[in-house]
Amino acid sequence: KPQPKFIAADISVPALTLARHNAKLHGTKINFIKSDLLNNLKSCPDWIIANLPYLAPADLSKKLIKTDSVLSLGFEPRRALFADSTDGLAAFKKLFSQIKKRGQCPQKLYLEFHPPHQAQLRKIIKQFFPKANIVTLADYSGQQRFLTINF
Repeated sequence: KPQPKFIAADISVPALTLARHNAKLHGTKINFIKSDLLNNLKSCPDWIIANLPYLAPADLSKKLIKTDSVLSLGFEPRRALFADSTDGLAAFKKLFSQIKKRGQCPQKLYLEFHPPHQAQLRKIIKQFFPKANIVTLADYSGQQRFLTINF
């Protein structure tokens, strides 16, 4: 039976260093690659699981983030949370564009997103992948926060 291969890509060297440490600690076999999304991957993986930056800087001032969540944001690198765009969706668009340019899609794409962005994100996905089947899932607080795209 073929064994799955795991590749973890991140643009942040400190994040990769910590991830390597955790993988070694838990005895997992993961190939770590410094990459801006899919740029340095030789082929498109069968599955992609991504936790992209999805907050817009204005989200904090608009009170779109629950107060208890704001407290936990202090432990996260700013670059991991806040997107390089006013709408918080720049990294998603970039990932979708990279997938589309490769001319091959993964079988599945799993994403975490900011709940107020759900409608806009669905629209963007359909622009890139009109035939994609999109399913959303709730987090423990009941908010729709996770998305699965089946190609």
